[in-house]
Order: sequence, then structure tokens, then C-alpha cells
Amino acid sequence: MGLLYDAVHYPMKVEGGSKISLPALRISCLARLDENRIVAATFGQGTYAQSADGEWEAMNSGLPERTVTYRLQALNGKLYAATDRGLFAWSSGAWHPTGLTMPCYRVLEGSSILAGTAIGLTQQADDHWDLSAFPNRAVYDLLSSPQFLFVGYAKGMAFYDYLTGQWHEFHLDSPVTSLSVCQGRLLGVTAKGELVLGNRRGGFSTIRFDDKFFYRWVQVGPHILACSSSGLYKMVLHQENPVLYSIGIRGAVTDAIEVGNRLVVSTLHYGLVSLPFS
Repeated sequence: MGLLYDAVHYPMKVEGGSKISLPALRISCLARLDENRIVAATFGQGTYAQSADGEWEAMNSGLPERTVTYRLQALNGKLYAATDRGLFAWSSGAWHPTGLTMPCYRVLEGSSILAGTAIGLTQQADDHWDLSAFPNRAVYDLLSSPQFLFVGYAKGMAFYDYLTGQWHEFHLDSPVTSLSVCQGRLLGVTAKGELVLGNRRGGFSTIRFDDKFFYRWVQVGPHILACSSSGLYKMVLHQENPVLYSIGIRGAVTDAIEVGNRLVVSTLHYGLVSLPFS
């Protein structure tokens, strides 16, 4: 995962935002418990939930010590943690194993639950998991549209055509660890911190910035945001060319979610930051 490759400590600068009280932790990802409360997971330092009065409480029951959480996801009213120890679901005040014990990076819910794991794409079947595609190749991200299932994996990108039932693979020089779509064009982030931009014709270009290592794409409402070692950026396409606009924060950003009319941003070295956002 790209997030694990950055060990550089960048000084953080915030424009028009405020820091949220939380212990100094290396935060990996965020999720919402409800309209106003959030959950923050870390690189081996536990998971924390915001209480109704704004205080933070440990949320680690059932989770092995020093677990690295790659992604928190709320699916159909249930909170999942995709971790280096497998996939866990939160219920009745504790994390419970789902039966998926290998490193898990992403889950996606449709007619069944799919999970991207270190050994391939798996699918939940009753009380067990079946390997569905890409055996012995890590699957890092999943993105679904009405026609296709897109996959970021160890060899690059792939998509499954629901109509024909066929997989189509596009091999790149580096694993693709994060996916998104901007104005109809497929986006990726590689394990080398590069951006990948599709051309709508089955081709891809890789874009590298000397001063930025990109971690992941995040969609907030209609906006596509890029989390990077040097800040948070909004992606737009101007005459088919990618343009990145800085969003008020300089420093290593790992995730972002919308809470009310503000953007809550997790950082690698400075905890959580709240920014105005519309």
C-alpha cells in the first residue's frame, strides 16, 4: 500500500482550519459513525471513536494489538475495518472477524460482498469466502459502475464487464493501489506515488510529481480529492488535462470525509484537522 512508503516528516500548514483534539497518532483512515461522529484508525496504534460530547474513546475490543487498518468502510449500516490481520465488522461494542484472515485492503457491497486482499479478489459466500479472481496477486482497490467492476491490483488495472462476463487487464509498471473517476475518466494511484489517468480508449498515462507522493483518491460529494505527502488537492480536468487545486493544508494527508459543512482530514503526523468545505 502506498501509505506505508512515506517516512518523510513534512511540516504542516493549515489555512482557515482548526485541529481536532486527538492524541498524536499516525492516522490511516476515517469513517463516519453517524451524521456528526467519526471513527479514526491508525497504523498500529488502535482505533478511536468520537463520542456524542466530542470526546475520543478507544474502539479496540476484538481487534488484535498493533493492527494496521488500511480502510474503514460503512456498508449497509455496518462498519468494516480492512486490516493487515483480515477483515473485521463492528457490532455490539466490539470488532468481530468475518472469516477473512489475510491482509485486506478494500470491501465492496453489491449482490454479495467483494474484498480485495493480499491473495486476490475474494467473494463472500454464506459463512465463507471464495477466491474469485487474480489468484496470488494483491487486489488493493475496487470501484463499481452499472456496467463494469474496476480493480486496482498488483499488475496495474483491470475491469470486469458485467454484460459479457469477461475480465480485461491493463498491465502497468507499478501496482495500482487506489481508484476513482473524474469527469468520466478512470484515475489511479500507484505504489510509487504516481497518478494514473485513463484516456477513455483503454490507454493510460502515468504522471509523476517530484515534490508529491500520492496515497489515495477520496470522493467527497461531487469532488475528487487526492491525498498526498504534501497536502490535499482537488482534481479537475481542464480541456482534458488534469489540474490539482490545493485545499488549505500542507503536510502528509491520508484521508478526508465530509462532516456537516466541513471537511475532516486525517494526517500522517499531526492528527485530525477540520477545514471549511463546499
